[in-house]
Amino acid sequence: MSASLGDKHNINIFAPIDQIKKQIRSAVTDAGSDNKLSPGVENLFAILKACGSETQYQELYHEFELGTIKYSLLKEAVSDAVISVVTPIQEEKVRLNENKKTLKIK
Repeated sequence: MSASLGDKHNINIFAPIDQIKKQIRSAVTDAGSDNKLSPGVENLFAILKACGSETQYQELYHEFELGTIKYSLLKEAVSDAVISVVTPIQEEKVRLNENKKTLKIK
């Protein structure tokens, strides 16, 4: 995913949760060729792993290798993983914004 390519090519971690889910659901997941990962599918697997969901990564990758993967389940797993990572960040941003006066540096 690349921000320079536009809104559909990155995940805004400060966006509302529903928007993040929509962005991930709209990721291109064509099958690729010769049992190789397409760029979109490779990105989804990389995001899943980067979010610390190693077990789900391994299970879904195994399904990919078997040719039985349901990309909707991969996207759901990625959404859940991303949301679990960004929610505390979003909450901290809200907290910090509520305390701007206290945090002002002189």
